[in-house]
Amino acid sequence: MKPENLSKNRERDIRRLHQKKNRDRENLFLAEGFHLLEEALQGIFHPVLEVFVEETALPRLEILAKRFSRLRTVPSYVLSPRQLEKISTEETPQGVVCLCEKKRGPEKGLNEASAPWLLYLEELSDPGNLGTLLRTAAWFGTSPVLLGPHCADPFNPKVVRASAGAIFHVEIREEIEPDVLRELASREGYAVVATVPKGGLPPKAIGKGGRNVILLGNESRGLSKELLGLASQRVTIPRRGRGESLNVALSAAMLLYEVFR
Repeated sequence: MKPENLSKNRERDIRRLHQKKNRDRENLFLAEGFHLLEEALQGIFHPVLEVFVEETALPRLEILAKRFSRLRTVPSYVLSPRQLEKISTEETPQGVVCLCEKKRGPEKGLNEASAPWLLYLEELSDPGNLGTLLRTAAWFGTSPVLLGPHCADPFNPKVVRASAGAIFHVEIREEIEPDVLRELASREGYAVVATVPKGGLPPKAIGKGGRNVILLGNESRGLSKELLGLASQRVTIPRRGRGESLNVALSAAMLLYEVFR
């Protein structure tokens, strides 16, 4: 691993990836910090293409390269603190920025989905919630995660950071229309389970012997009438105290725990 210097043109190219339109066009995204770099090297999705490291953090990168031989073949660039600040999306850069390639499932359809449990997210808007949901899905081995139209960009730096590296271990399928979900459920024998704030069955009522896809809706509006119409079952996490609603990522964790316990 022989670090090189970063040119001004290359620095500009990396900074462009702060915007979604450029991430989509280039099929690239950024991950920051040594924890995410290590997760990326262990993951099966989104390979690391280049590494940009602050000079003072170079010894730490060299130690990591001894553990992961694949890192030795990845081009690396030594940056000054000022340069790293320019390409970083964080207020306080963590010493290393990784350029990763997006490796996603089919965007417009589902050729196959063999997992017994799936999550479908409708118009989830908060990057922190989406990142936490990916982290939860990775913990419970729920993959792929299906994103409906108008969800937050899963490769937004805030999502990548909130996922704590889970984005490298969970397959993401974007732009899955309700009609595609309906066809999948019919073809593959999935029961469609809608989460609703009240009036549904308790989570323990979810069938544990078959295949299920759990629908989670927008943070403020919940699930649309169209998605609710697809569901063969509705579930509600019972409230014992006060509070208007549960956070959507927390709800997903509670439901998946109930399913797998």
